[in-house]
Amino acid sequence: MPISQQKKRIYIDGLDGLRAIAVLMVLTYHFRSHFVKGGFIGVDIFFVLSAYLITNLLNDEWQKKETIDIQAFWQRRFRRLIPAVVAVILVTFIAILFFSHTSWLNQLKDSLAALTYTSNWWYIYKKVPYADFFTQPTPLKHLWSLAVEAQFYLIYPFIFVYLKRKEDKAVKTWQVWGIFALISAILMGLLYQPESFDRVYYGTDTRFFSFMIGAILGTVWPWGRLNANPPQTVTRVLDITGIISFSVLMLLAIRVTEFQKWMYPVGFIVVSVFSALLIAVIAHPGSRVHLFFEHPLLRWIGQRSYSIYLWHYPIIILTTPSKLKFTQHFILILLQVVLIFIVAHFSYLFIEQPLKRSPLKKWGRDMKQAYHDNKRIALNLLVSSSLLLSLIIGTNLVAAKSVEQQSDRKAKTVQTEIKEKDTIKTEETEPIKKQTINKMIVIGDSIILGAENELKERFPGIIVDAHVGRQMSEGIVLLEEKYHKELGKETLLIVELGSNGPFSKRDLTHLLSLAGDSHVMFINAYVPLNWQDEVNQLLWTATHENDKLTLVDWYSVAQSNLQLLEEDGVHLNPDGASVYVDLIQQQLQSFDLILKQP
Repeated sequence: MPISQQKKRIYIDGLDGLRAIAVLMVLTYHFRSHFVKGGFIGVDIFFVLSAYLITNLLNDEWQKKETIDIQAFWQRRFRRLIPAVVAVILVTFIAILFFSHTSWLNQLKDSLAALTYTSNWWYIYKKVPYADFFTQPTPLKHLWSLAVEAQFYLIYPFIFVYLKRKEDKAVKTWQVWGIFALISAILMGLLYQPESFDRVYYGTDTRFFSFMIGAILGTVWPWGRLNANPPQTVTRVLDITGIISFSVLMLLAIRVTEFQKWMYPVGFIVVSVFSALLIAVIAHPGSRVHLFFEHPLLRWIGQRSYSIYLWHYPIIILTTPSKLKFTQHFILILLQVVLIFIVAHFSYLFIEQPLKRSPLKKWGRDMKQAYHDNKRIALNLLVSSSLLLSLIIGTNLVAAKSVEQQSDRKAKTVQTEIKEKDTIKTEETEPIKKQTINKMIVIGDSIILGAENELKERFPGIIVDAHVGRQMSEGIVLLEEKYHKELGKETLLIVELGSNGPFSKRDLTHLLSLAGDSHVMFINAYVPLNWQDEVNQLLWTATHENDKLTLVDWYSVAQSNLQLLEEDGVHLNPDGASVYVDLIQQQLQSFDLILKQP
């Protein structure tokens, strides 16, 4: 049966399987898989599920007592959430203090935000991009979602009690939840900024609709009133609904990215609605879909999903050296996954389970008792973790050395080769009438910042406008507002954008329409993340369809010459900056540069 009684409380076994799917989505996303680009939607599944469960619990209590013991509710949440979070924060802080170059002071601030469940607002205040893969990663950044959830737990019981006391036939509770969901979704749409979506991604107010959709489900689909033996037609409808909902969620996890405009809020509403539909089917004892989600392996993972979520990101960040940050090193990932599951299992057995029903003053005693009852398991887990850490360190050293040697072998003469190509091209090409260029404007992100000095040294009078984290949408706005009047037949516009996220063909067309008669040179991206190929394909197609466009192929040079990059594997070191500008200069053979000095 999908529903079992545990100490007079209903427990739906299949929801453990859904938790497993959700946490595996998030895990795959944080490993930057090219096959599961939208794994971040696992968090939204958790939001909807949490609200559904909490609403059912509060409904049950209200029906029995016609009141809610809010203090007891918070104590249960506290015992469930706090201990494992504290363990993660302490272990992460100690690891950074002794083994990482990350600022301990910054980590302390992040830790305090995590402890007070304000991480989401802290990262909004600090302007920490959710999708920032290039600057020093924050090992506790994933706790933003727990902060949002905790803030929901803080205010929801008060609203629930108030509405229950005021509820009448004219206005139903679920209708109020619907109004709240609508307001939250509208807020997400209004506050969304294409160049920086972090405010709406982290914000409790702009994420609240996912919880409200779960609350609506908990109100209209209470688990205690579902018919265990429905007609065959109902069972068939439930199963079809469950299969479609699960398929939609998996398709979204594979296809969508956090950079797509339609996600804010339409995409996240779709995720939340189909999550609610799937939860409704799994919770119904008359469906057959729950059998899949009750698979023992999925249930095992789902029961430990909270610990897996807490531990996975710090483990990934702290055990991945910067030289391998953007490489898909299978052995390293496999070892990290095993370590994550071992540590999560330890956390589940010796922190989560013993303490979730214990009074605060008995935590120490209950942890000792749990260790005493499972001493052999504890020792095995500790030894296994130590061995895995040793293997990961060894793998990192070997892999990093291999990357260095491979790049050295491939690129000892890259600058010489580029210059030789320039010489050959100059000697073999018949004299042609060159296009006069009196203004060069470069628009880019932090990649071009690394070559700014080299560009200004070789091309006096060049205008370089670069900013960390800049997206194509931001570059378009910049052209419209700042440089539109300076573009013309004797202007060369160099565009280096796409390292921080994808853009669409429509964006590219818009930029070219703004460029008008200007000559446009695009520099493709080397950023081993899931949007790299999409960006480069768009640029390749555009430049091959239009003779006025030029493509600088930085990608081909960078992927074979990693020694030209900083430790993050993306940004230019001094040698890389020199080669980067060489490539640009190579494409200027058909132009006569007469730049006006500022």
